[in-house]
Amino acid sequence: MSAVSKTGRVRLEDVLPAVAATAVAVGYLWIAVDGDHHAILAALCTVFFIPALVFWRAKPLASAVAVTLLLALWTANWVWALPSNSGVTPLLLCAPLAVYSVSRYGQPRWAGAVILLVMLLGTAVSPLLWRLEDGELVYDPGATLDWLALQWLMLVMVFFVGRSRRDAAAQARELERARVRIAEDAQVAAREKERGLIAREIHDVLAHSLTLINVQAGAGQVAGHTAGGADAALASIRDVSSSALTEVRSIVRALRETDLSAQTAQVDQTPPPSVGLRQVPALLQRFRDAGLVVDGVWPDGQALDNAEDTVPRITQLAVQRVLAESLGNALRHQGTGTHVTVRLELPVGTNRIETVVQSRAAQAQGSAGGDRNGGGSGLGIVSMRERVTSLGGLFDHSVGSEDTPTVTVSTVLPVDPAQPCGDYREETPR
Repeated sequence: MSAVSKTGRVRLEDVLPAVAATAVAVGYLWIAVDGDHHAILAALCTVFFIPALVFWRAKPLASAVAVTLLLALWTANWVWALPSNSGVTPLLLCAPLAVYSVSRYGQPRWAGAVILLVMLLGTAVSPLLWRLEDGELVYDPGATLDWLALQWLMLVMVFFVGRSRRDAAAQARELERARVRIAEDAQVAAREKERGLIAREIHDVLAHSLTLINVQAGAGQVAGHTAGGADAALASIRDVSSSALTEVRSIVRALRETDLSAQTAQVDQTPPPSVGLRQVPALLQRFRDAGLVVDGVWPDGQALDNAEDTVPRITQLAVQRVLAESLGNALRHQGTGTHVTVRLELPVGTNRIETVVQSRAAQAQGSAGGDRNGGGSGLGIVSMRERVTSLGGLFDHSVGSEDTPTVTVSTVLPVDPAQPCGDYREETPR
């Protein structure tokens, strides 16, 4: 801390003591012109007070030591000049200032207590303890006990004021550091959330699309000798890749946002136009065309259109992503010909949408068409779980035994995210 603040301006409280000492020094120099050697020595002492007080905040311990020595020299000269009385200098007020500056700013912390003790001892020879009796100054601390108590009270008071302000400033700095740490942790968490969100979106967009393209490309090769079969496969590849490109462009546009919160909001809450409950039948049909046997129970087109107007878009996105990922996993790991049962229940007087996708391979695992991408990374299951639970929903994934090679993915999503779902497994029989 110095006399110049961070804004470059000189603060009044930093220079005021030095200005006051300068005014006192001018008066003593005026007296010393026609005075004796005592007056000259007193004037020199007051001049040296000026630089000592300039740095009372910037160099508190050095300033306090200098003030203490100068006060001792001034008092010794005052006593040496007795019985003549040169008056009590206003610079005695520098003693409380020295105690305050060291207790408030000085290092080490205990230096303030040392300066206080020295000043308390110094009051024993203070000129304030002398009284005039029959025209002569008499040293009588007992008769001037009130002055002694007043000096002690002032010194102790400024010591504790300085110490309390020092502790308050330290606490404020610690709170500021804690606030910065919390802000940094929140920023790191936001970045991690953003990375997870981007990874989830890219995986969900591309995984099932590339699976469909892969299967259709294989079907095109098999049916290459027939123009109709190859054309159908190419048309399916074109439709799937076009839809995937539209969704990827939507994600990229969101990532171009400079504001992190805007990125997250746009990616997570503004699905592309190809997403919605009314797209569910087309999604199921694409997987039928790719070789899955898909049946089950889901609402008709009118019910899906009505639900799309009432269910939040982010919830519709979650439903479509769960269905696509579950069907994609069945096609990727269990192969073409896999029988998949899909159940989609829209909210009718309730706050939840339920989905169940159960797949059973038509052939043994590891045969042609099955597990074509190895064991898988497991990111699809993680992605679905994160997406559902982030909306206050429930997610369940189970794999049957070797004798019953079925995979079941069940979800419950709230229509109103402010009212998350409870444990539905006790309410809904399986």
